[in-house]
Parts: sequence; structure tokens; C-alpha cells
Amino acid sequence: MYKTKNVDVIKNLKKSRNLKRDIEFYKCNAPFSEIGNIFEEIYRISYYRLTLIGKAFPKRIDQYKKKSTIYPSDDVQRELIWTSKIISKYIDEINCFLKKKEDYIKSLFLSDFQRAKEILDSIEEEFGLSCWLLENRIALLQSMEGLEKQKEYTQNIIENDKANVILRFLLRFYSIKAESNVSPEKYNQEIYKAYEEFDDNSYDDPYYSYLKFKINIANIDDFDYRCIILIENELSIIDRYMTFVEIILNLAVSSSIDLYSETIQEITKNISHINDSSFHNFWGLLYESKTIYIENKNPLIIEIMDYYTKGLYAEVIEKSEGLLRENPDIVEIYEVYVKSLLYLNSSEVYFKNNLLGDIISNLKDIYTNNNLAEESLVDLIKICYIYSKETWSRKLRSLALNSYYGTRKASKNMFAAVGSITSFLSKPQVLNNLYEDKNIVEKLIDNLLLLNPSSETLILQKAFLNSNMDTIEKLPIPNSRKRKFLAEIHNKNKEYELAIQMFEKLLNIDTTINKLEIVTGIINSYIELDKLEKAVEIAVDYYFENKNILNKIEVSELLNRIEQTNVSRDNICLPILYDLYAKHLNSDKDGIRNDLYEDFLESCGISRASELDFIKDFTVDKKWIYFLRYICIPNIMANSIEFDTLVEVESERLIICQMLRDLDQENEEIYSNEIKTITQKQMVRKGIREIENSKIYVDVDGIKSTLEKNLKENFNRYKSFGFDNINHSKPKYILLDKELTIMVPSNEKLNLFSSMVIELRDSFVSSKEYGLDGYLSVGIRHGTLSGQLRGQIENEKLITQLDSNTQNYHANNYWLERVGTIDFIIKEFLLEKLNDFSQNIDELINKLKNELIQINIDNSKNENGLFDYIITTDDLEYLYNIIDEDTSYSEFVDIIIDYLWQRTEENLKSIRHYLEGNFKIDLNVCFEKLQYDIDSIKDKANIVDLNNSIVTAKTFMQYEVDKISSWFSRGKVSERSDYSISLPIEIGLEMAKNIYKNEKNYEIISKNIDDIMLDGKSFKSLVDVSFIIFENIFKHSGLGDSQKIEINCTKKDSKILFKCINKVRKIENIDELNRNLKQKQQNLKSENGLEMVNKEGGSGFYKIIKIISVDLRCAINMDFKFLDENRFVIMIEIDAQELIV
Repeated sequence: MYKTKNVDVIKNLKKSRNLKRDIEFYKCNAPFSEIGNIFEEIYRISYYRLTLIGKAFPKRIDQYKKKSTIYPSDDVQRELIWTSKIISKYIDEINCFLKKKEDYIKSLFLSDFQRAKEILDSIEEEFGLSCWLLENRIALLQSMEGLEKQKEYTQNIIENDKANVILRFLLRFYSIKAESNVSPEKYNQEIYKAYEEFDDNSYDDPYYSYLKFKINIANIDDFDYRCIILIENELSIIDRYMTFVEIILNLAVSSSIDLYSETIQEITKNISHINDSSFHNFWGLLYESKTIYIENKNPLIIEIMDYYTKGLYAEVIEKSEGLLRENPDIVEIYEVYVKSLLYLNSSEVYFKNNLLGDIISNLKDIYTNNNLAEESLVDLIKICYIYSKETWSRKLRSLALNSYYGTRKASKNMFAAVGSITSFLSKPQVLNNLYEDKNIVEKLIDNLLLLNPSSETLILQKAFLNSNMDTIEKLPIPNSRKRKFLAEIHNKNKEYELAIQMFEKLLNIDTTINKLEIVTGIINSYIELDKLEKAVEIAVDYYFENKNILNKIEVSELLNRIEQTNVSRDNICLPILYDLYAKHLNSDKDGIRNDLYEDFLESCGISRASELDFIKDFTVDKKWIYFLRYICIPNIMANSIEFDTLVEVESERLIICQMLRDLDQENEEIYSNEIKTITQKQMVRKGIREIENSKIYVDVDGIKSTLEKNLKENFNRYKSFGFDNINHSKPKYILLDKELTIMVPSNEKLNLFSSMVIELRDSFVSSKEYGLDGYLSVGIRHGTLSGQLRGQIENEKLITQLDSNTQNYHANNYWLERVGTIDFIIKEFLLEKLNDFSQNIDELINKLKNELIQINIDNSKNENGLFDYIITTDDLEYLYNIIDEDTSYSEFVDIIIDYLWQRTEENLKSIRHYLEGNFKIDLNVCFEKLQYDIDSIKDKANIVDLNNSIVTAKTFMQYEVDKISSWFSRGKVSERSDYSISLPIEIGLEMAKNIYKNEKNYEIISKNIDDIMLDGKSFKSLVDVSFIIFENIFKHSGLGDSQKIEINCTKKDSKILFKCINKVRKIENIDELNRNLKQKQQNLKSENGLEMVNKEGGSGFYKIIKIISVDLRCAINMDFKFLDENRFVIMIEIDAQELIV
């Protein structure tokens, strides 16, 4: 226990051998009431100040300490008091900084970048370097001069060995989040990656926690703020003050601790003269009894709010623009300003082509709940991430979350609370959710009323807080606003029926700006009344009007309550809501969604959706279209007991798509394309026999689909760096701290490129669903390989199984009886040698299976694996140099996938070489040793049959190894295998038939197709050509009855000759029609013919020319004309020398 008097502190420090440690000792052990006095006693002696406070305003990057030992106290409140004392010694400097920062923010918001730069220069000159300055310098460079200059500035500091470890590490993350192509989600991935690296380190250092805190923007974690404050005290006073405020805010909203009265008194005394209104407002509200901190702009804010409350929107716009010109960071008025613009349908916005204009534009999208609302939310959060330590940024993030998700849902987000708690004036609904103690809210409103006792806004807020409906009724404000607040009071007071009535009245008179909020209120009221089915119906019905309803209501909470009750399963809205939840929010309820699909069909008296009769029994609406389009899909239907095979599921989906073409003609093309896709898959499976023995497969499409969102964002970010050569003189990573093993990439672009390649590589080889290793495990390693190799030897009874308990091989009684000896020693010898043989064979197989047929990506495990996918620096350079500024995302992915296939081919070759070489040799050695061993007893036992079996097994095993070796060849996916030309003709015909199935039938009256084998690369293209031809027949022949078709396809030398004749409706003037067609043929041959590919809406002949001549690079001649007897013929001649196998 600390008992030393203040006067003894200085005496003891004079004897100190470790001044910093002993000062920290007094801080950690003094009574709370004495902490401030101890600090003052030490500070009084100028000799101790540098140790006590450190470098307050380091001017150069090398003036920061690199890293030092810290001595945290057992209570964060000691650290808060101590830091507030340090801050108190620099009140004037902090106030000066805050004033300059205010000017900087104004220039930043209005995109006066040159002025903003001058202010930053001034701040640096006066207050030196700080994290705040460096973060803003990087963001400004990005805005002014682009990515290259920003990265150059950042990299120069990161590579400076004399710079502080903290700064060098943080700058990388400041740089990343400033990049225009880095979304908040992507930045979160980067910080979580850093978290994992820290957590993987067995050395638990407080600096890890500190760095996590400094880069974190995603959530308010439970940090050890004692160490964070201590480490922060090694930095600039500017950073110490900013972090001090942030920690106080985090502790307040998370309710982590209750501040002692001594702590409150000390902090209040130490910071009372700092001109930071946002901090003082929430500090005074929560911890003091003083009134609101008044600034000149505060009464004007209330005046603007009053204009809005009274519905005087023109005045709101005028006053807001005047205030925002001078103080663009007053987030409190953004909402009323933007909504006033919307109420007046004002397209003219004063603020354009600047940061404030971007914020206003994004808020407009959110308040109108248009299709850009989600994207606009992301843009706003991105801005908040870049300037995350600013008070205005916290307020803006809170506003964005409350506006997009609604105050009820957003109240669960701590960042929404942080922003709201610092705001001068918040919506009463926000305050009601923010503070459990309503006395605090009343205190806030009463303090504000001292500024303007007659303020309609404040009177309305107080009336809402106290549920005083009479006061609201008497206010001179628009009726829609009155009813909205009255409805919310009913809701707040759990009078849900009355709330619904009031909300429903509002629907008829309010604008679209508040409609989503009103509907949300109705849904929430029905949920509270346990009228869950009604809530579901409204949610689903309104979804078709505005998809953003899913972001406003607690869908998960609604579904959880449904699952605890006996809600009827005969409502189509139920499976739809579960499906919307799965698509937009979470996939954890997919199983229930699948069950609801079956339950709903059963309630309709059917088991398959194709049995629905929309003429007799059901009326088509958007819900039915959604159900058929998005729920009656193969992935969901495949879980139904109604279907036994994939073919049945796909056939059902074909019928549904055919129904949808009639029911939802607006999306007819979508359903036609799906019919084509399913048909092609079915026909491919039917018509192409894969190389049966190939077990090497990767689902490339699955990989592409899974990685697209994240990888595409990374690729766009990568391209924004520009293109240059790799500097090989630089190491791949820079070690910032040897003790902590903190590293950052030396080249951000190369690191990004490397991470994309590695991500593709890892998915290609390791993805459980789509990757190579999964197919190796199932197709080869999981029993198949052992069974294949052991099988023939087991047939000859030469090998037995290993007992899993004793770890000994079972006795080979078969050959003990066959050799016919009764000599015990001979039996034991024979048994031993046969068991040795079993063990030798199994060891050889296990080595192949568990050691060699494994994937090696970094030599950390499976270092002997023959599937070698280690990506070296040389590999990266090779791939890096292939990509240029013209490379598209899809081309990039294909380049990397092709490279991985090349590596796969090399690996397969190595495995085949091993099997056909060393493995056969080792296998023969096993047999030869067994032969040698039993030959020694040939005079004492009858081993002729045994010897014959060994020879037989040995011979057959050579064939077995050859067969297994053939497994290790790349299996071609169906559409790339060599194929007969009849297949694409049949597929194209089937696709067209399925699309037009309900309109026309057909009959093939003549078919003569040669067996012409073609290279697999041309398969899809010829399917497309075939489909175009037959689609034209069904679509344009004009026949109402059965279509009659003649097909002829032959080969002459290197040419393929295709001819198709079909019936057409009765034609009058065949000569004139053919003259027109002749002109069309001339147009096809013209230079501009290919330009018509995207414009031609009739015959599709231009597309055929393009596919053959451009895609397949083959010469083509095409002729078409009308024949007698109402027939039409198309003849195509393709020079297919490069295609014919």
C-alpha cells in the first residue's frame, strides 16, 4: 500500500536508478485522491518532465521512441487521470490545434485541397508529427494526387529504420483505407488478418493489443485500455488527446466501467478549458451537472430544426446552406437539410463536386430508399473509415446507420451510439434507445431549452419522452409529423393496436420519404402483438415495392419467433421470407426454407410446382412469380423426397421455366437462357462419355463464383496501382520489430498481387467444395487407392488385414493349410514372412497415399507431396509480367487458373513417372523378397501353389499400377472433350424445343449426319450455332402446326457441310423474297457485318458468322433461301481443318 507523502516522492526519485519505472510506481500505488498531486509534484521539477511526459510534439519521425517498457497500473481509471493531467499542461496548444483542425475540415469538406494542405503544413510546423497528421496527410494525398503519390509518401516512412515501429505499422493501414478501391469490408479483412498474425504469436505483448486498437474501425472490442493509454503516451500530445477522448467514448457506450467520483472530478478539472464542444456535451451530460456547452452555432441549429419541425422546408434549406458553408461538419442538420430538399423535390443542390456534396448525395439515396441505398451506405461508411478518429466522422456513421437501418435496429450498433452520444442534438427516438436512464435524456432536453424555451423541436422531443400526446396535438406542426410521433409513442407504450391504426393513416398522407419507416413501424407492432403471419405478409408484400425493408426490420428475430409458434405453413409468404433471409442476410435457416417449400406445395394439394394450375385454381402475382423463380430451383427441390434423381429435378425445373415464360413475360429471356443451360447440361451428360479412369478434377466455375466478390475488389485495387517492374533489390517484407516480429509488405502492389494468386491457388487446391484436394480425397485416397492395389493381392490370399487393436496382422490361415506342413517352426516362419509381406505392401501403399499423393503449398507440411503448388518469387514475377493494364478481371482469373492447370499437368506427370518407375520397382522388391523367403522352405513344404499365386499377383499388379497411373491424367470437363458433331446439333435442337415447347412441335423427317469428331474447344460455339438455327425455325417459320425438319451434315476433305430444310408458312412471291435474302447475304460479307451482331434481332445469321469466323477462326460460306413447297433452306460450309480430330 502506498503511504509516502508527496514531499518524499521527490527524495525517492532522486535516488532512482530507473526513473520511468519509479514514476509509474507512484502513479500505480497512490490513493486516487492523490494521483493529481503526485503528478504535479513530479512535474514541478523540470528535470523529470521529459521522463514524465515524453516528447510532446516530436518534429521528426526519428524523434519518436522506437519501443519501450511499459508499467500499467491495475486500474484504467488511474491511467485516465494521469493522462488528463498530462493533457492539462498543453491546453493552449490543444485548443490551437483544434482551431486549425476546424479550418482544415472546412477546406476538406469543400474540397479546397490546396488550402487543406497548407493547414496541415502549418499544423506540422507548429505541433510536429502525429498519427492524426500522418493519417490526414495520406488521405489528402490520395484525394489531391492519387494513389501513386500517396503510396510513395507512405512507403518512404515505412522503410525508414529510424522511425517508430507504431507509426510504420499504422501507416500501412492508413494508406490502405485511403485507397479509393478499398471498401470498408475489405479493410476489415485486412485488420482481421493482422489480428490473426498477432494471435498466432506465442509472445503476448501489450503492443499487439495496442496496434489492434489503433487499426480497428469495425467494432468496439474489449481492449485493455491501461496498456493502450500507456503506449499512446509515447506519441504526440495530439494523439494522446484524441485517443483519450476515444477511450472515454468507448467506455461510456459499452458501459464497461463506472467512473469513480475522484476520476470524474480530476478529468473535469483537467480538461474543462479545452474547446471541444462535442466532448464536453456528452461528458457534462453523463458525469456533470452543468448545462450544455454553448457555441455560437448551437442556437442556429435549433432554429433550423424548428423550421423543419414546422414543415418550412425552404427556410431549412436556406439556413442550412448558410451554416454549412462555414461549418460543413455540422452533421446534426444533414438529415433535415436533405429531407427538405426531397420534400420540395429540389434537384438543385448547393454543394457539388466536393466531399460535402458526396455526403449529401449519398444521404438522398438512403432517404429515398432507391436501388443505390446500400451502395450509398457503403460510400458513407468508407468516408467514416478514412477519417475514423474525427468527431464528425463518428456522428456521420451514426446518422448513416440510423437512416439506413432505422433507429431501433441501429441502436444495437455501438458505433451508432458513439456518434449519437457526441451530437449536440439528436432525434428523440435515438435518445430513447441510447439512454436507459430517461433522466439523462430529460436533462439534455432541459439544457437545450435554456437556449430556446419556445423551440417546437425541443418541446416535441420532451413531449415524446414523457408520452405527452396533448402537447404534441397542440403544436403548430404538420399533421403527418404529429401522427408519426403519436404512433411511435403508442409503440413505445406498448399500445400496438393504436400504433398500427396511426401508422396506417399515415400511409395515405405521408410521402415516400417516410413510407419505409412507417411500414417498418407497422411490421414491428404486429410482431409485438404476436401476429406473426400478418407481419410476414406485410414484409413480403412491401419487399416487392422496396427491397430495403429487409434492412429495417429484424428478420432473424421474426423468424426465430415463428419457429417457436405454430404459424400455418399454407402461406406463400413464409417460404419467400425465409428465402429472402437466406439470400440477403444469412444461410443458417436454409433447411427450414427447404421444408417450407414442400409444406406449402402440400397445402396446395400438390407435390410438385409443375402441377399448379394458374387458370383454374390460382391467381398469378409477384409472390407466385418469386416462388417459382427463386424457390422452385434445383438446389432446393433436390432436398425434397419427391425427387429421386438429378434428372427428375432438372426436368421439373424445365417445366417451371416454361411456365414462367408465360407468366412473367417481362423476364422471358432469363427463363429461356436457363432452359438452354439445363438442356445443354442434360444432353452433355447423355451424349458425352468422359474418360472413365480420370479422377483429377477441379470445379473451376465453383471457384470463380465463390471468390468473385472479394477477388474482384482486390483486382480493381491492384489495377489502380499502375504497372511497373518488380524491384528485386527489396525484400518481400520489412521487419519493423525483431522482438515482436511485426512485419509489413515492402511493396503493397506486389503483396496484393501475391495474395490474389495465393487465394486462387488455395481455392484451386484446397477448397472443400471445389478444389483438387477434395476430389483426390474422395476419388483416390479414401479407400479407392488401397482397394485397387490390395485387391489383386487379396484375391491370391497373399495379404491379410491389420488388427486395429493389437496392431498385428491377422494370421494367414489360408496358406498355412494349403502348404500342408505340420512342422510348427515352418508354420511360424511362413506366417512371419507373409505378415512381413502384408506390412511391406501396406507401407508402400501408405507412403503413396499419405505422403506422396498430397498437396504441398509451402513445405510446412506434406513436403514430399508430389502435387507441388509452391508459388515462388520467380513464379509471381512470371505471372506479374503477363498482366497489364488491358487485362480484365475475368482474363486475370483465367490466366492464373491456366497456370495452375499447367502446374497440375507437371505434377501428374511426376506422379505417373513415380508409379511407372520407382513404385513398380519397390512393389517388385516386395514380391521378390517373399519369393526368396518361401524358397528357403521348398524342401520342407509344398509351396508350388503359393509360388504360382505370387507370380500371378506380381504380374497382375503391373497392370493395376498402369491403371492407377492412368487416373493421374487431367479429366476434361464435358464441354471440352472431343465429341461427334451430332451432339451440338442435337443439343441446339433440344434447347430450342424446350424453350418453345408450349407453342410448336416438330418432326425430323430426314437426318443424315456423318460421324465427324471435333476438338472439344469448339463445342460450346457449335452448340450456339445449332441453337440459333433451330430457334429461327421455331420462332420465325410462322407455322401453327407441327414443324417438319430435314438435317444433313457431311464432311468433304477438311470442310464440314451442313444443310437444314424446314417448312414455313405459305409464301406468295418466292423470287422477291430470295432477292431480299441475296442482299442480306451480301451484307453478311461486308466489313460492317460483324457490327450487326448485337443489333440483329431476327435471323441471327450475323451471330453465326461471328461465332465461326471470329470465335473459331474458321472460314465460312453461308447460303440461305426459300424453296418451293413452302420450304426454307440454310447451307453452311465451314473450313474445319483445325477442328477435325
